[in-house]
Amino acid sequence: MRKAVLLLFVIVICIGHDIFAQPFLDLAAIQLADMPVSGFYKGADEARIDNDLKGIQLNIPIILNKRNVLLFSPGYRHRSYYQSDSKTSFFTLFFPLALAHTFKDTTNKIIGVGIYRYNASTDFKPGSEVDMLGGALIFNKTTSKNFTLKLGLYYNREFFGNYFLPLLGCDWHPSEKIFIYGTLPQNAVLDYTFRPALHCGINYLGFEESYKEKGVNSYSRLSEGLLKLFIDWYIPRTPLVLSVEAGNTVGREYTIHSEEDNQVIDNKFKPAESMVFRTTLAFRFVTNKEFMTPRRPAL
Repeated sequence: MRKAVLLLFVIVICIGHDIFAQPFLDLAAIQLADMPVSGFYKGADEARIDNDLKGIQLNIPIILNKRNVLLFSPGYRHRSYYQSDSKTSFFTLFFPLALAHTFKDTTNKIIGVGIYRYNASTDFKPGSEVDMLGGALIFNKTTSKNFTLKLGLYYNREFFGNYFLPLLGCDWHPSEKIFIYGTLPQNAVLDYTFRPALHCGINYLGFEESYKEKGVNSYSRLSEGLLKLFIDWYIPRTPLVLSVEAGNTVGREYTIHSEEDNQVIDNKFKPAESMVFRTTLAFRFVTNKEFMTPRRPAL
């Protein structure tokens, strides 16, 4: 068992930073989030919606050869939205498969991602009515030891139509204790090492997704950003990390689309923003030797 863990550790260390840019790879993570209505800001119609989230994700790296690596990242998310006495659930089951290729000039890398997923509302019933196909293509250019530029394009066949999103990001290590990485407008992280076992910082997560109920000619479209402060505790002598986050949503907007009696109805509204409290437990391997964490035990 110890040999198997050591082999996995060597594989992740060898491929992680060079291929996937961020200074670590979470092989498994489970998260819980609570998002009560915030008193800081209310949308135009002041719809008050509380919501919570539960999720789990795996990251399984597969080395094809020195220049090509696969990463299979299946996961599941369950969002619940509460308004007055009603509750709406949104379920996502996703299967991204990424291929990372390093060119002969190792400062140039490209990552292609194919994504197959189910986005269902009300009941979790996978099927052809609620499935989606999408993907992304991201080009990485390393300009110095501490800086990599990322350019790309994301696509998904949402229930409201074809959705394209240009991507721009970086992996920047401006000082010994600071790491900045991400791909906007989807995510961005500033990580500061307070102590090797304690990191803190700020992160942003943005998403726009649609969900459909099987057998019903309608869908829900959700769009919002999450701006949060975080603290990561790298539990000594283990590969586990406990992350606690607190923040607020930004730019929340919902659309409920329905078609009845040859009429198309789009009910758009901007509900009150919500506070965000999220806890994540991750099985993490650090892939960048300059990213300070507690020394691991001998394997």
